[in-house]
Amino acid sequence: MDTTEIMTFNINPILEADGQRTIDDVIQEAVNTLRETSPLRQFVLGTQVQDNGIVQITSKWDRSVAQGSDSLLKSLSTIFGPVQDTYNIVFHQEAAEDNDPATASVVEFVKTRFPASHVSPEFQREIEKDFLRFDDIYIEEVKGHLGCTYGWVLETQKIEGEDVKSFFVMRGWESMDSFEQSIQTGAFKKSIPILLGWNAPFQMVHISSYKSVTGS
Repeated sequence: MDTTEIMTFNINPILEADGQRTIDDVIQEAVNTLRETSPLRQFVLGTQVQDNGIVQITSKWDRSVAQGSDSLLKSLSTIFGPVQDTYNIVFHQEAAEDNDPATASVVEFVKTRFPASHVSPEFQREIEKDFLRFDDIYIEEVKGHLGCTYGWVLETQKIEGEDVKSFFVMRGWESMDSFEQSIQTGAFKKSIPILLGWNAPFQMVHISSYKSVTGS
């Protein structure tokens, strides 16, 4: 089963240190590096809509040949600086190639974290069931929606001294306007209490896709 890896880098210090260098320059350098990397099958590079100095690389690994991750991270760190965050996720619904949210113009990522001690297989099933109930209602009225998938981060992380496990949702949009209109609908207002009922901290970001690259 494939694993999706998400890595984020803050390149603002690099851009500030060299006024001649642009985001496009830095990303193109990374693209050239990625094209020479064999274990990874597919990469999508983008920047956060909220802060375009934050670069995100989303990639799919064949877990049986994933040993190149450390060397890849070292190569990228020489370009982007230290990695901010990294997550490995097994998504439950493998998106079809022509409807992969990761390759949309705008990709929404929502990470919800739970105390690791609560996250049993039964707990995960209940969270997934809640999410699907929300999604079935929510998408009734949306336009510009380009697919959605969800899954759990493999690693247990320590945040503010607590071990946590995170539930990830990845959703594709034609544009930010499509997303913004979607949260004004009656369907969203009807369905969002399902997720708010988790009473769990979450983080949402939107990534504007730059490049899609296939490794050698």
